[in-house]
Amino acid sequence: MRLVLTGTPLQNQLSELHSVMSFVDPCMFMSSDVFSVDTPEQIEQTKNMVRPYILRRTKAELPKLVPPRHELILPVSMTRLQRELYRATLSRNVRVLRDISAALQATGDMSDTLEETTKGQLCSDMTVKQTKKPRVSSLNNILMEVRKIVSHPYCLPDVEPEFPNDHERHTRLIDACGKLKLLHVLLPELKSRGHRVLLFAQFKDTLSILEDYLGRESIGCVRIDGDTPAADRQSRVSAFNAPGSSAMVFLASTRTGGLGLNLTSADVVIIYD
Repeated sequence: MRLVLTGTPLQNQLSELHSVMSFVDPCMFMSSDVFSVDTPEQIEQTKNMVRPYILRRTKAELPKLVPPRHELILPVSMTRLQRELYRATLSRNVRVLRDISAALQATGDMSDTLEETTKGQLCSDMTVKQTKKPRVSSLNNILMEVRKIVSHPYCLPDVEPEFPNDHERHTRLIDACGKLKLLHVLLPELKSRGHRVLLFAQFKDTLSILEDYLGRESIGCVRIDGDTPAADRQSRVSAFNAPGSSAMVFLASTRTGGLGLNLTSADVVIIYD
């Protein structure tokens, strides 16, 4: 007997379902032709074929095993350093921001511009009603810099100063960022209550800062990001999930964390940015 346990038997294409079913019953699902469907009738036929093989359980059917999710959004104020960097970034780009303001007044919104950005069809000069729109790439650069400032100012080059010792450096690392100051309050409380944390961040620089912070606080962690070899990811997940693991925090980039990681031992998720 062969069994497959999955939360996503079908993500994007029927060929993915064929891969699962051919493992469960190679004789019945040897050919992938049955999964090449074009009509409602063929879809219904395929559903009838796979139905006897699938046992589905939803969270609604298992209320006692799956506790309800509680989501809490905590507002955070920027530190003095973050505010200074934020204002400096805007001041350096006054001309671009004025162009954006002019474009908004001329077109009503920037939806067309942003749509072009997502499609990767940027051109150096875009006009609507004879009004020159700013380069979207310049706007994106400004937004990226601002996002890094609010994530942690040390994500920007040449912002972190030299410190006389590691203790001073660690203290300033925390004080430089509003989000990290809040995290510095949350993690000890979560640790004292026996929670284990999945901590998401978008930037690898932010992950490195958080990893450095956790090390100085003697909080065990495991990390994966886009640079982690695929062969090592499962071993790191297993190390975190292992009984008696010393790692309280699992650090992951938001993109890597969406690749089907099974982190059942974490009961708190913090989306840092």
